[in-house]
Amino acid sequence: LIVKEFSFGGASVPAGSPFTLNLTVFATSGDQNLSDVTVSLALPENVTMANGNSSVYVGSMSPESSKQISFEILPSANLTGGVASLQLSMSGVGASDGTKSEGTATVTVPVVQPERFEITKVQGAETLMAGEEGLLEVTFVNKGKEAISNLSAEINGEKLRNPGQSQYLGNVQPGTENTVEFTIASDTEGTITGMVTLTYENSAGQTKTIT
Repeated sequence: LIVKEFSFGGASVPAGSPFTLNLTVFATSGDQNLSDVTVSLALPENVTMANGNSSVYVGSMSPESSKQISFEILPSANLTGGVASLQLSMSGVGASDGTKSEGTATVTVPVVQPERFEITKVQGAETLMAGEEGLLEVTFVNKGKEAISNLSAEINGEKLRNPGQSQYLGNVQPGTENTVEFTIASDTEGTITGMVTLTYENSAGQTKTIT
């Protein structure tokens, strides 16, 4: 008995959300049917069943046949570390002579924490004289459960004396709030309009931006 194929709905699953693990169990070649085939699932810490049992009774299987089964699984919202390793054990007995047939498999499911990195406040001088410098403060917070890496901030805009100012801010741990400051000024009258862009890497190594 082997696991021929498995799927869980995508490349990864979000922590705190249930998902369906679909399995194709395959009985290899032999000279008799298997009866009382059962597939059981052992779950790691911070992973539970979302619905149903962790053991599925399949029944009988003939040689070189397949059966599709599924488990409803819930990774905890606190699960970190990147993957959940699910241990499968399969067993059955020969219908003719009672010989026991067994198999094991490990299914690894990437689990990602929802990103909750946010800009919470932008504040600065409401009015400046032409040529006068003022500060623009941008406050950000990491409300997620995993750190973000290589954070940098850049400002660009119209009527801005020094567009393209950038700062490297490093890593931001979970539950951390911080502020980045930019100097803003215009040499002509009018309204300064612009955008601050924060660029970072999430726990999966993907580059993201917020503005």
